[in-house]
Amino acid sequence: MFSAVSVGFALCPSADGLSTSSRVEKKFESRDTKCPVAPKGLRKGVEHTGANSTCAQEIERRRMGLAGTSIMLPQKYGTRLYARFGKVGMENELLVAEAKKHVGKFPLSEEGLTAGAVAAALLTEKGNVYTGICLDLSCGVGFCAEHAAIASMLLHRETVIKKIVAVNSNRILPPCGRCRELMDQVDRRNGECDVLLPNGTTQKLRELLPYSWLD
Repeated sequence: MFSAVSVGFALCPSADGLSTSSRVEKKFESRDTKCPVAPKGLRKGVEHTGANSTCAQEIERRRMGLAGTSIMLPQKYGTRLYARFGKVGMENELLVAEAKKHVGKFPLSEEGLTAGAVAAALLTEKGNVYTGICLDLSCGVGFCAEHAAIASMLLHRETVIKKIVAVNSNRILPPCGRCRELMDQVDRRNGECDVLLPNGTTQKLRELLPYSWLD
């Protein structure tokens, strides 16, 4: 049984690590008790002014419907992406972007043995994002990027996937039959998972894996 810890990644919420569009212009004084997201008794050193302040970032996340998730808001995404795609489309675009960050094939011990040609990202029902990369090995011991991302999710004791995507350097890839079966066996509720497909559409896992033997 493999361990995907070394190739699985998890995005954890971080109030200080978020960024958002510079179009957020609302200002807050450092001791402004009317700030809608600032805690009572503001801690010294917490920034409450400017477009990239902690408060402005949280307001933007709430406006986009992403409060409570660990989806990050890179500078190049944000209000313009939200205006173009809406909440669901923005979630999909950010998930694809997160997967693409980890694509990059590199050699392993022998010629033809590689890792990282494909990367996957998934969003759980709890709003957490987990990513992983593939291992292309001999003797059937390799695994898909989706397996690595799911292993990382399971490491954090989550089982329900809201949506998932796999990408290489050129395009989105549909999950293979083994990956579909894995998601189904991990949690039957994953039949309602949205799978992002190459043509820009999504389908439920149950549509891609009909007549499950577990039914």
